[in-house]
Amino acid sequence: MEAFIPDKPGNTRAAWALLACLCVGTFLRIHNFWLPNLWLDEYGTWWVVSASTWTEVVERAINVQGQSPFYFLIVKFFTRLFGEGSFQLRLPSVIFGILTLFVAFRLALQIFRDENVALVSVAVFSITEQLIWFSQNARPYALALFLTLLSFLLFLHFLRSRRMCNSLLYALTTAMLIYAHFLFGFVLLFHIVFAAFRFGWRDLLSKYWLLVFLLIAVLCLPLTGQIVGLYGRRQTLDWIPLMIQSIQASSLARSFADPWALILATATMLVVGMKPIDLRDAPTREVLLFLFSWLVIPLVGVWAIATIIGVSFFEPRYTLFVYPAVFYLWAWLMLHLKPANWLRWLPTFVFLAATFAVSLIPNLVETGTFRHSEKLGWAQAARTLADAAQPGDLVIFYSAFIEADLFVQRPQDAFLLSYIGWPLIAHLPANYSFTLVSLPFLQNDRTDPYIKSLTIQASKHDRVWAIGPDRQRNYFADEMISQFGFHPIYRYLSNNEIKVSLLVRSHNRS
Repeated sequence: MEAFIPDKPGNTRAAWALLACLCVGTFLRIHNFWLPNLWLDEYGTWWVVSASTWTEVVERAINVQGQSPFYFLIVKFFTRLFGEGSFQLRLPSVIFGILTLFVAFRLALQIFRDENVALVSVAVFSITEQLIWFSQNARPYALALFLTLLSFLLFLHFLRSRRMCNSLLYALTTAMLIYAHFLFGFVLLFHIVFAAFRFGWRDLLSKYWLLVFLLIAVLCLPLTGQIVGLYGRRQTLDWIPLMIQSIQASSLARSFADPWALILATATMLVVGMKPIDLRDAPTREVLLFLFSWLVIPLVGVWAIATIIGVSFFEPRYTLFVYPAVFYLWAWLMLHLKPANWLRWLPTFVFLAATFAVSLIPNLVETGTFRHSEKLGWAQAARTLADAAQPGDLVIFYSAFIEADLFVQRPQDAFLLSYIGWPLIAHLPANYSFTLVSLPFLQNDRTDPYIKSLTIQASKHDRVWAIGPDRQRNYFADEMISQFGFHPIYRYLSNNEIKVSLLVRSHNRS
């Protein structure tokens, strides 16, 4: 794999430029990362690690989460040392997001053998808002992306030098990647297919590859039970087709870069003058084949598995492991220009400046961080409830966890309620004296009987609280008003998505 042998260390100017990129990327990730409201799935992480024992953390992760306990044990370590809060919950992701930048540079050197392209690559990784988003969220994606790049780096080392040490390091890292996120295991599929086409299928029967396969299989064997369990409840995790209309509300659905930054950089590249892409040049052909294969092969694998089991996985965070291929291709294109002077760097500077001007800085003004964030407002809703609720009040809430549909079969499940209700419970005093009940995730023929039972239960109370986004909260409130003569006497209104209403009977109106 001569095309992936890194160049010799560059000059002092390049070293300072690299240091600047790493410092900027680090600052963008650590600046006020604890300020934005916790995202819904971050509450899921908080609920898992709030368990009192390490064993219970493992059990909660296996029983409820779609990933192994690996990431949650890391977060539990931080919360055990420093306490529970957005800072402690997100700190591991911040650390892994910063480490990703260092590995991204080393991997770029391996792929391109060009220090300039590697430098632009780490600049792209540093300022990409989506990567900043993942680095500031208490979910396993920053860890999984870090291990993805590390696995690729060790994979290329392994292809270049078939030694026992390289085999062990590559196998161990790839197994850890699968533990971090099951879907990221498709990275291994790409490695196998690429190595087979590059060296021949018989190469996979060498003792070094067999050692890799054996070690990964043995290390991942403890995951078998959880994966079988996930397959059994796969329909309860198939939320993506149901949420497509809400995709605008999620920063995860944004493209890998701001459209205006892409447009301006592309226009600059055309004005400056791009080189024709010569596929007859062996190094160029091999690099592009590697990156395009990285992009396509895992996605084909995801599509095949999703089709077979009937569950959609095509959501940006579930396919994050192919995004680096796009970032590397973009960095290479921005330097694939005719001029050899300073003009060669102009598209990169335009892209960086435009990203700051139209994306990162506006985010900073709006949210206090350099990435988009949703204002859910569960903490404010809990404070309102704690201040104004009375003993015996019924609280109907909607937290948007898909598992809430399980209440149709298990309406009295206290364990399930503790998870679904954690966005609210986490902010309530431990001695609250009102009753919490969850609406289902969906309103359909299957959940309508359960919703009807909630309205009947609510009709037996004089005071009922409805908490959640406008649509779900208003739906339940309208049912109570039209069927049982309740009236809204209090509304918690703000810029947050989560709102609070108090419904009372007509004779108890105040």
